[in-house]
Amino acid sequence: MTKKKKNKFTEKELENHKERKHLSYSNMFYSEQRIDLLIIAMSGAGIYVCLETIKFLGQNERPIDTLLKLPGCFLLGAVICNFIGQLLSKRANKHDYLMCICVEEQDDCGAEEHDKKADKFSKAVEIANLISMISMFVGLILLVIYFTTSF
Repeated sequence: MTKKKKNKFTEKELENHKERKHLSYSNMFYSEQRIDLLIIAMSGAGIYVCLETIKFLGQNERPIDTLLKLPGCFLLGAVICNFIGQLLSKRANKHDYLMCICVEEQDDCGAEEHDKKADKFSKAVEIANLISMISMFVGLILLVIYFTTSF
């Protein structure tokens, strides 16, 4: 016989806690969206700087160094990985939604399979986002190194 733990919180405190949990989840989701936007904005700005510098060097008949092209490639890779992460996220959310429908309707429509697929896509999203963030940092660092050593 298992003994049920006595809850040390009042009903009001539990209700406040549930609301806090909901707000925390919403804020976490909002923060993740902001990070995606930040990666895209910073990478886009870095790509623009690379292209404008290449244009400037070409107009002034100066050599275009690999150290200038490399950051552009990393920054472009960050944008592409972020886009792939968005597509994978869409699939993860779709399978999670389908799993929830199965559970709510208590229907044998493959809830476990949808849950496994949602987890698989969620892990892929985390990897894509990590690669995107690392690519952005490497690209920006290389761009700063280029400008500090070249001009």
